[in-house]
Amino acid sequence: METFFKILALILLIIHGGFQLNAQTYDLDDCIKIALIQNPTMKDAAIAAERASAERSGAVSNFLPSLQVSLFQSGNFGRSIDRFTNSYINEFYNSTYAGGNFELPLFNAFSNRYALQSSDKSVASAELLNKGARNQLALQVTSAYLEVLAGKEMINAVRSLIQGDSTRLNDINAKLDAGLATRTEQLTIINQLKTDELSLLDAQMSFDGSVIRLFRLLNQEVPVNPIFEDVNFSIDNFEASGLQQKLLQLPEVRRFDLQAESQQFSAKSIMAQKYPRIRLLADYGSFYASSNPERNFGQQLNDTRNGSISIGVSWSILSFYRIKSNTRIALANAESTLNEKEKYINNLKTDIDVAMSRYQALTKKYDQASQLEELSQEAVDNINLQLNSGTIGMSDFLLARNNLERARTNKIRAKYELLLQQKVLQYYGGSQDKLR
Repeated sequence: METFFKILALILLIIHGGFQLNAQTYDLDDCIKIALIQNPTMKDAAIAAERASAERSGAVSNFLPSLQVSLFQSGNFGRSIDRFTNSYINEFYNSTYAGGNFELPLFNAFSNRYALQSSDKSVASAELLNKGARNQLALQVTSAYLEVLAGKEMINAVRSLIQGDSTRLNDINAKLDAGLATRTEQLTIINQLKTDELSLLDAQMSFDGSVIRLFRLLNQEVPVNPIFEDVNFSIDNFEASGLQQKLLQLPEVRRFDLQAESQQFSAKSIMAQKYPRIRLLADYGSFYASSNPERNFGQQLNDTRNGSISIGVSWSILSFYRIKSNTRIALANAESTLNEKEKYINNLKTDIDVAMSRYQALTKKYDQASQLEELSQEAVDNINLQLNSGTIGMSDFLLARNNLERARTNKIRAKYELLLQQKVLQYYGGSQDKLR
């Protein structure tokens, strides 16, 4: 039986070790790359780019000539004029027509050219929209990843407190056995230990929720025991004026200009439709009719083959009001796009000002929280020595220990809030690569 339990323990150890070896490690760069590939948001941007590319292909096709081949077979009955003798007939006969026609636009007041320019701007705008969507998704993943790291560090902090309480409880138990401590002191530290265990459960639940939200952005199922790498932490200096000047270079902002230009070219293309159009037309064909029994099928096709070349001018008269209305709509869309750009920039400036204000405040908060943690840790160490010597009571220890817990919590929160604002400011400063 003892051998059986040893083997079972060895198997469990191997399985546990296998789980540890199979635990997948993630860093911020990995998470951003996965999200850019698998998040449905990127599919929307890709669809928009594909739509713009298809519209451009359609605009290019307007420059190509139109070539059409036709073949008709018909049965004719009733009164008609014979095509060959030009005499009156009243009989049923078959006829076949085969031919082709060609049409090439020579001049359309540059309508096709403006339509192509509009499509080119639309394609460029879609590309910038795709880049902007990638950057915004990277920001979302960064925020979620930092939330996970904050949760992980919070769990480690609570575990450290639990370890300290457990050590203190062991000391109290030893003193209680020696008659140097009271049952009240033992119950006090036990109560604090249970409270910390509840805090650990809360921290674990918060961490699990953060992990789930992160992997939803990655469009993946949460793996077993994922490991998250820390990010580099340093405090940088930013200037709000310099950041706001770089706003116009963001792809999310530049796309508005290209979209407005696309709509303006579209208005020109529509407006050009009110001018005359010149086209080159050509056709060639032949026919056969059973009403002429003197010539067979091949002979008739050879006898009747003919073609023509012509130049036509067409001018739409009554469509003026429709063209004018559509032109006004296109120009109004361009003005609306530029207005959306101004509103977007205004919102970005607000975000930058808020991020800058929070960054400056959080820098001070993190510095003060770090100093407070050092002082609280020093106080706990000193009180531990005094508690062991019996010069102070358990209440003084718990007060110092709770102060240390609050100091660590404030430091952790300030650290990762500061990191997030730093990433946001780096992005608006044109350093999208520093999101990773």
